[in-house]
Amino acid sequence: MQPKNPRKKSSSFRRLGLCEQLENRDMLSGHGLAFGPALQQFGPYLGLSTSAQVSAPTVTSAMTHLTSSTAQTVLTTQLTDASGTATGSATYSPGTVDGTTTTRFAVSISGAAADTTFDVSLAGTVVGQITTDANGAGKLVLSSNPSSSEQALPSNFPTSIAAGAAVTVGTLSGSLATSTGMQGGCGGEGGGLSDVTRLTAQLTETSSTATGSVSYSTGTSTDGTTVTKFKVTVAGAAASTTLDVAIDGTVVGQVTTDTNGAGSLTLSSDPKTSNEQALPSNFPTTLAAGSTVTVGTLSGTLATPTASSSSHGFRSFFRRH
Repeated sequence: MQPKNPRKKSSSFRRLGLCEQLENRDMLSGHGLAFGPALQQFGPYLGLSTSAQVSAPTVTSAMTHLTSSTAQTVLTTQLTDASGTATGSATYSPGTVDGTTTTRFAVSISGAAADTTFDVSLAGTVVGQITTDANGAGKLVLSSNPSSSEQALPSNFPTSIAAGAAVTVGTLSGSLATSTGMQGGCGGEGGGLSDVTRLTAQLTETSSTATGSVSYSTGTSTDGTTVTKFKVTVAGAAASTTLDVAIDGTVVGQVTTDTNGAGSLTLSSDPKTSNEQALPSNFPTTLAAGSTVTVGTLSGTLATPTASSSSHGFRSFFRRH
């Protein structure tokens, strides 16, 4: 049975960092495999299996979970340190899945003192600790329904959290606020993220017909980790040639064209495939509209997209699989 107000439920999915529900459709049994990527992305939050070998019954189960889920407003904050260069982020996500209230609080930091343990406080209450690695990075994920990589909410976890609540990690601090980022975009860059920044550019060259494009996205995932992706593609350039890719004069990678003069480079803070490379250590920590990207003699200026190409929702994600 369809919900009485599907638009209202759709907006709830988006606030939870999920996506709008699909209409009921008959599907071939083999199409269950196509839902694997979606379940990998949303399964952990819904308590579903993330195995790539997804059967039709599992797909049905996933949709049942989705259509019986509601959410409250997600709160996020960026953490800063007035006395240093360390940064971080925090996300508080309450919601209901199949009638079960699920609360999730995730914090991540980077650039802090290496191999150090910091108290994590929420609204003045110490709720856990983060121990940084050799690079000064670390994270803590607390959940009322923890997975193997999460910790259970402590007994003293605040029962009511609202915008304005303070989050501190050592000397880092921030205040939770209602997320203004696009959280409903699924499947594309920034899918399932909050506080998302997206920038794009078209690359041109006055002396030839070569063209290219650039996309940059960064945001906070549901576990509090900052996820950044930078992608460059070129076409019509010199064949079988290696071109430097630079942002505001800093070379961050290279594109090697094929015999047709086409090539691409994808950099990610969390590379998932062989086609993605890790962000280099000199990748700019912040990018804004106006930054210049060059690939060889091609160049362009990053700007906020004028049309939303990233908010197609859950439906477009499944159409691509």
